[in-house]
Amino acid sequence: MLQGDIWQLFGAMASGGLLLKLAEGAYGELKQWRAARSASAQSLTSNLEPLMKSADELVGKLTSLGRSDFLPLRNAQPRDLSNDEFLSVAYLFVQFWAWMELFRLAYYNNEVGRSRKGKQLAKFYDCLESRDIRLVDRLHQRALGEAAAAIDRSPSLLDFVKAYRTDPDFKRWLGPLLAFLASLDDPKSRQRLLRYTVILHVLVDCLDPTHTVTRDRPALPNKLSRQSLRDLRYRWFGQYLPFIKPGRITKYLGPPERRP
Repeated sequence: MLQGDIWQLFGAMASGGLLLKLAEGAYGELKQWRAARSASAQSLTSNLEPLMKSADELVGKLTSLGRSDFLPLRNAQPRDLSNDEFLSVAYLFVQFWAWMELFRLAYYNNEVGRSRKGKQLAKFYDCLESRDIRLVDRLHQRALGEAAAAIDRSPSLLDFVKAYRTDPDFKRWLGPLLAFLASLDDPKSRQRLLRYTVILHVLVDCLDPTHTVTRDRPALPNKLSRQSLRDLRYRWFGQYLPFIKPGRITKYLGPPERRP
């Protein structure tokens, strides 16, 4: 008897159009959800593009210099912005850090930041700012990025040089980066820069896998020390970037060591 009543109620609802209205409402909600996701993806793509281009430009410069163990920087005299190689590398770092700060401040806590790519980018940021990967302390990096972004969202090379020459605070924030670049005669500093380059290279390939706005560049696994290879493979990739599949890591680190 109860089962018959239920079917009668179902028939009444259907004949009354209630189910149709419910279906229309659900379809409308689905369309809004899809539209919001599409808008979020478009916003992420449009705002990621300048960041990805700046990261790719920096990767290209660092991999080119890394093939010669950074000799152009090590041979630079004087080791400051009056030297073209120092100027070029420092500018590319500051440009990338400026976009890092703009994205971090604007998108971390909204729909874009909560998307899959947004979350992955946040993981890359955490890795690049970790104690054993970053090139300068987090305070100087963020302050330098904010100072550069305050000049312009993407300051030109001329604006960068002008700020260095005329703004004492900007010059002070830039000091630790220039000091690090001047320390590349030390093998430990070179390995640190190579490790940073690897993480940045993976960021570019991961977030732009089809290389729509970036280039597919070769890596430098043969320049990494055995300790750097182990730390990258088993520590930083495992801790910060677990979404990078082991097979993809081979491009940057070469095949894993065979156990004796």
